[in-house]
Amino acid sequence: PPRGHLRANFYSNELIEELLSYANIFKINDEELIMMRDMFSIPACNDEEACKWFIDRFNLEYIILTGGAMDLEGG
Repeated sequence: PPRGHLRANFYSNELIEELLSYANIFKINDEELIMMRDMFSIPACNDEEACKWFIDRFNLEYIILTGGAMDLEGG
């Protein structure tokens, strides 16, 4: 299962849209970005393009994309 910080039953598309409308900076990890791409029906693209979509859509100044949990055995 995804290990992102978005918890089921505690967020919705509408809530995230509202909160991002007030934000200047958006920090998200790579696992959450995958979930958000699906949630917002972002067309297939790479991570940089998806981040640009959020910057443009919500007039953000910065977006910080971090790596998710690292597999210590495999890399």
